[in-house]
Amino acid sequence: MKLHVAAAAIGALILLAASNPLAAQWVWLGGGATVPLSDFADYGETGLMLAGGFAHSIGESGLNIGVEGSYGQNNHKDIERDGTNPIALMGRVGYDFSGPNANASLYTFAGLGILWHKFTLGESADSGLGLQAGAGYYFPLGSLSGWVEGRFVHAGIEGEHTTFVGALAGISIPLGMGSLGANGRGSVTTTVTTPMIPSGRQ
Repeated sequence: MKLHVAAAAIGALILLAASNPLAAQWVWLGGGATVPLSDFADYGETGLMLAGGFAHSIGESGLNIGVEGSYGQNNHKDIERDGTNPIALMGRVGYDFSGPNANASLYTFAGLGILWHKFTLGESADSGLGLQAGAGYYFPLGSLSGWVEGRFVHAGIEGEHTTFVGALAGISIPLGMGSLGANGRGSVTTTVTTPMIPSGRQ
């Protein structure tokens, strides 16, 4: 059931993006450090996390929606060679405070989806409903954008809590559509072209 919900959310996002190809769109990739909290802190050490996803702007308000996948590694304190891999797939809603056309802006986001808690030495993974929330800042980085952010991630799995905070940094790559050019994190600028009139057909 959880997988069906996640698949439906991703499908809805793809349909929305296809319905408005001129909206600002971008992909992002990054990574950083995570610190376990709550039950997870009893056995998990500070670890690493990689995250990547796709986002699509909604109008000119700065609102955007997207989907994100992430993979983490947190070694265990008392068991040699064992650790936890938090793996997540979440839908995400974000807001850029300077609007979708700014090259730099503070932003915030929240997400909901599935988080799998997999032990390194185990063959299976338990899963539960996961949520995340965070805030950050993106800035020009050549033809791309760089970003830094902090986030909180939580899931209740098998009566325990997989909870951690993370500090991440990465890049965003704007996706140009047709004759459109992309600035910053994916803001779209329309290029108006004056048609040439062939000689003798004025």
